[in-house]
Amino acid sequence: MKKAICFLVLIFITANIFAQTKTNYAVAVSFNSKCCGVPDAKPLFAEILKFKKLHKIKSIAYDNIGPLGREGEFMIGFDLKELTKKKKALFIAMLNKIVPSLKTDHDANSSGNADVRVNEKKIDVKDLGRSKIVTEKI
Repeated sequence: MKKAICFLVLIFITANIFAQTKTNYAVAVSFNSKCCGVPDAKPLFAEILKFKKLHKIKSIAYDNIGPLGREGEFMIGFDLKELTKKKKALFIAMLNKIVPSLKTDHDANSSGNADVRVNEKKIDVKDLGRSKIVTEKI
């Protein structure tokens, strides 16, 4: 009886962990606009390439989700399954350092920006409308 209860508890815990990883990104970067477009993602990808090379990572997969608005808003979601816990923390720290500097070249009141969202809920495909999710690797 104890073995059966332990087995059921183990199945429940495993299913719960699996469900969480399926419904959330480890981290996501959201590119937003106030009036005049979104920031360029090239500096972000340049930093990710440096991180990848520094930590000898073969590839980092991400979902490019968009367009999410009228001015090209989009989101980049990272599952980070290919990274260890330590490298995930380093990756998120790197994003927190670089992402706030991403802005459009307009005045401060109208510029678009980007923000980091840890443990971001994945968008349901049914809710995307004209948008799409493209999975890519860096």
